[in-house]
Formats: sequence, structure tokens, C-alpha cells
Amino acid sequence: MFRFEKPYSIEELKEKLLIYQGYADYFSDPVFVTHRKWDGVDFYQSVKAHLDDAKAYISKKELYLGHKGASLQRVPDILEVYDSCLDVILLGLQGKRSSAYKLFEKKIGSRLNAHFFTFRDQPGDPRFDRDKKTNAYRIRSGSYDSNYSRKDLFHIPFELNYLIENNRFSLSGFPCLYMSNSVYGAWEELNRPIIDECYVSRLDLSKLSFIDLSQTGAEITQRLKNHLIFLNKQENPVSEELVERFEYYLVDYLYLWPLILCSSFKVKNNATFKPEYIFPQIIMEWLVSSELCLVDGVKFLSTKLLALDGQLEERAHALAKNYVIPVRQYSNSGFCAECVDKIALTTPVNYSLSTDSCFPKTKYADTVFSKIEGILESKELKNIEL
Repeated sequence: MFRFEKPYSIEELKEKLLIYQGYADYFSDPVFVTHRKWDGVDFYQSVKAHLDDAKAYISKKELYLGHKGASLQRVPDILEVYDSCLDVILLGLQGKRSSAYKLFEKKIGSRLNAHFFTFRDQPGDPRFDRDKKTNAYRIRSGSYDSNYSRKDLFHIPFELNYLIENNRFSLSGFPCLYMSNSVYGAWEELNRPIIDECYVSRLDLSKLSFIDLSQTGAEITQRLKNHLIFLNKQENPVSEELVERFEYYLVDYLYLWPLILCSSFKVKNNATFKPEYIFPQIIMEWLVSSELCLVDGVKFLSTKLLALDGQLEERAHALAKNYVIPVRQYSNSGFCAECVDKIALTTPVNYSLSTDSCFPKTKYADTVFSKIEGILESKELKNIEL
């Protein structure tokens, strides 16, 4: 990967394509399904079973992607991350949260600054700048006469932190800003409130970058295939950075997949303690604690059952990806100054649901959720005042 030599000639490119084509469907295997349920009895064993299946698959397939099909010799390092993820969960279940964090920081966190960021622009490095969508949406339910402002759609103020419950990526009392990549996704996360009572803001994320834990195996497979189509069309020498982007897509996702899995288990019991939250909360703790962390938050998959799944021409799960941004600068009241500086948002709008907006197999553009997004596009983005 990245030979730092002359560009690939057409003959060299053809040889590389023959190798790559054998890996185009690598993530189509069911072992890489990201949304998982567990039996509600033994969370550790449930996670271990899924990780063991993936490890067996990776060990069998190897990564013969190097020069003339040589091994990249990355599999042992990748599998160490899988084992470390499981160990973090076990330590969390044993009440050894400090040890779980230290293990994560040593074995996993050090690798997170090199794989799948969003919005970060570093020319020449194909691992970055993979997601150009910079809008996110946040909903708050209210009455018909609610007069919500931008501040009401921001994170819960510090002086009200006693209202903050335990969430997937955040502990009780710790303010975080959760939002979705679509109005529909935000609506699902609030358990489908009455749309007439929803107030929605659009947030600008262009100044932020995220660890991207939202990619599914199907989406990566499509990226790999699209890249092969692109390379097959080339008639002149191609830079190694562009050719070997295929390898980065594949290897980066192998490193990140266990983190996605361990953060995406659907909550089995709506109880005070949720083992499904152990791993994502450790990720968040690392994000706000590590001096080496270069990102502002996490982009992650929704675990909700989607009302529009199968009812749209588009894939509903692509409209249900979430972001979480932790506060960085504590205060005894008000809002995080860094979040205020980086995130502009519109005044919240309210929209009444059309009776014909969600007919089967409609386009997302024809739904009320998309119409709300359209309204918000015309609204001014503005930072709140501290």
C-alpha cells in the first residue's frame, strides 16, 4: 500500500485489477452484518460469537493485495483489534471501567486516527474526505404554541445536566449533541413523535470531523465495486494513491468493523444498566480524553426499526445515520464554547404532516421529512450566543 514510486502503468494496473476483483465482494458475507440482536442472557458470549465468526473469515481469506498478489501482512494486527474490543467489553462487565479505557486507548484508540474520518480534507490521503454531506438535523417535540429558539435545539445547558439520561455514547449528566443525517432519522430516534408537534433545526457540520462508524458492509462493497469500474476505464498511467485506494477502503473497514459491531447492538432490556452501551461510551471517553484524538465526534448507525424500510425507492437505513458531539469546554451554565463556535444552526421550524406523504414506494423527496429539509435550506445558519 502506497509504494511512493512511479504511477502504475496500464499493464501494472491490469495486474492489480485481477487481484482486486477477487476482493470486491469481501464484505458481502453475512459475518459482516452490523445490526445485531442478542439473547438478553450473556452479552459477552453474544459479542464473542460474532467476532469469532469474522476472525475465522478474515484468517481464511487473508489479504493477498500486495505486489503480484503478495500478502499485506496486516491480518495479525487486525485480529488483535478484534480481540481487544472483546476484552474492553469484558472489563466493562466486570466493573473495571478504568482498565477498559486504558486497554482501549493502548490497543484501539491509537489506530483510530488513521481510518475513516468524515469531512477532513487531507489531499493525497484517500482515507480522508469521504463524506461531503455536512447537514444534520435535530428535533424537539413541543406543543403547538412552543416558541423554540436555536438554543432550545442545542445541547442541554450545563445547569440542567441533571436531566441528562444514560445514552448510547454518553453517560448520565454529560451533555452531548445528538443529531441525524435526515429529518426522518431524527424522527425515528425520538420514537416517532407526532409530526405536528415537532420542531426541527438544520445544523452545519462543515467545521467538524467524525470517526465514521456508520458504514455497512453493503456500502463498502459498493465503494469497492465503483472503484474497480473507475480503474477499468483508465487509459493512461494512474497514480498509486488512486489505484491503492481500493486497499485502504478494504483494510480500513476491517479495522473499524468490530467497533461498529460493538456499538450497534440493539438494546434488549430497557433497564438502568445497558451492556450494549459499554463499548460506545468507552469510545466517547477516549474521544474527550485523548490528546491524540483529531476528531470532534462520532458518526454511527441507528439501531431503530425503521417505519419507512421497504416503503421508499431509497434504502431507509441510509437516511438513519446519527452524529454525536460531546461538549469540550465545561462551564457551570450555558453551552460549550467550542460547540457554539463550530456549529451554526437554523431557527427551528414546524411542519404539518401531509396525508399523502408516505405512500408505499414513494421517493424520499416526496415525504414530509424531505419537505422539512427543503424549508430549512432557506433558513439562515447562525451560531447561538453563549
